[in-house]
Amino acid sequence: MDMSKYRALFFSEAREHLAGMGRLLVALEHDSRDVQTVEALFREAHSIKGMAASMGYDRTAELAHGLEDMLDRCRAGGEVPPARVDRLLQGVDLLESLINDLDADQPEREIADFLAELQSAEQIDGDPGEKVSARQVP
Repeated sequence: MDMSKYRALFFSEAREHLAGMGRLLVALEHDSRDVQTVEALFREAHSIKGMAASMGYDRTAELAHGLEDMLDRCRAGGEVPPARVDRLLQGVDLLESLINDLDADQPEREIADFLAELQSAEQIDGDPGEKVSARQVP
């Protein structure tokens, strides 16, 4: 199937979703417990992931999926710590760079380092929904 006729639509919609993510992240900085904002961010990342995957833009889809996973854990925990907001902002910037690469007919840049940092940070930060009581501390 010739996907070239959908390219312009992909770029237009992806940029709309990125702009929405930017606005939502600013709102999240002001209220890290706003569940509706986290849900909306999740939907934006999910939309980009699906669109990119259907176009065959694997790294873009993979990065959006990584951000979606982080948001899923945050919404389960009921808040997004400031360090995670920063990582989400970095991820949105990287998503925008990937989309710009593709729009300029360039190959998608490497994202493995960012995804590894994202996973490592998740392990260090722990689950935002995880509550540690005095009895759980050895």
